[in-house]
Formats: sequence, C-alpha cells, structure tokens
Amino acid sequence: MRVDRKNPFTPTFGSIPPMMAGRDRIINDILEGLDNGPGDPNRATIFIGARGSGKTVLLARIAEEASSHGWICVNVNADDGMLDEVLVQVYDNAKDFLRPESLASMQRASHL
Repeated sequence: MRVDRKNPFTPTFGSIPPMMAGRDRIINDILEGLDNGPGDPNRATIFIGARGSGKTVLLARIAEEASSHGWICVNVNADDGMLDEVLVQVYDNAKDFLRPESLASMQRASHL
C-alpha cells in the first residue's frame, strides 16, 4: 500500500513551521553578533538559497528572537515606499521605548 506524505519543504513564503531543524547555531551566532556590537562578523550575514529553502522563515525567526533580546525589528519588501514603511514599523515597534520628543520628530519626518 502506498502512503502519500506531504513534503515538509514546500514553499510557504515566510510561514513559520512548527519546528525548524538545524537552524539553532545560525540563529545563536547572529544573536551573539548583535550582542557583541559593531565589528562582530556575525552582524553582517547574507542568506542565499533556492526558493522555498527557508530564508524568509529563518529571517522571521531571527527577528522574533532579536525582538525578545531588546532589538527593534521591521519586516519590509524592497519596493517603492520601503523606507517609509521602515519608519512606520520602527515607530509602531519602538514607541514604548522612545522619548516623546523623538516620537514627535519621527511623526513629522514620516507623516505618521
């Protein structure tokens, strides 16, 4: 009897799977690089791979972990209006940490 099984490597365009196998070291290296500050080689990383290989999922997981370490993360697409969207997300994700004068400055700069 033939049993059909779903391929676990089907592209889901950033949907985080219930388990990520074999990515802990990469995530930990990048978080360590963020904690170590400028000059750490793990702060600059390029992810390449075939469509559906998990690049977006890995970046989403790193952002989730970095946020829990106090970093302010954004998730944008490289298209028209990208920089404005970065400002909007920074404002939304950081407003609890910024001084009122910084918030006012951001609002004026980006028309939030």
